[in-house]
Amino acid sequence: DAAPERAAPRRPAAILALTGLQVAAALWWRRYGKVGLVFARTRRSGDAPGPRFLFYRLVGAWPRCGDLRGEVWRLWTYQLVHTSWLHLAANCFVQLLFGVPMEAVHGWRLVLLIYSAGVVAGPLVCAVCDAYAVVVGASGGAYALLGAHVGAIWKDWDRLATGTHIPRGARLPVFS
Repeated sequence: DAAPERAAPRRPAAILALTGLQVAAALWWRRYGKVGLVFARTRRSGDAPGPRFLFYRLVGAWPRCGDLRGEVWRLWTYQLVHTSWLHLAANCFVQLLFGVPMEAVHGWRLVLLIYSAGVVAGPLVCAVCDAYAVVVGASGGAYALLGAHVGAIWKDWDRLATGTHIPRGARLPVFS
């Protein structure tokens, strides 16, 4: 009986690079943000350092209330600006905790596709709920990775070497 061959795990370079880019952007805004960069005010968290053209916002600030739907880059760039160090640390922690194992197993293309879908879906859901909301942070992508990780565990539970057998019907309460 030969053990089944396993593919060598891939190096998680994409998630590490993306997390590094977010940390580098935060350090940059904190260091050079006072010179020429405009800070935007979010309702709940106060000021978020970074240029306004990176924040996601469907409708501009009052009283101008400009239509910002044509500025589609905001759907991706808002993830580079966080309201605080704790906000950045929480997003990086979730990205690394769930993104690194996902990338090692499934590869960088699939993981970045899932992450990008979460990044784009996050502000779109916020826009449906509140058109005037300012959206910053990478939570949409981070929690897309969390959801994909739980889905992968759910799907491949029987193949995982855990030594525990949980019937498929009982998995939902376990993961909820």
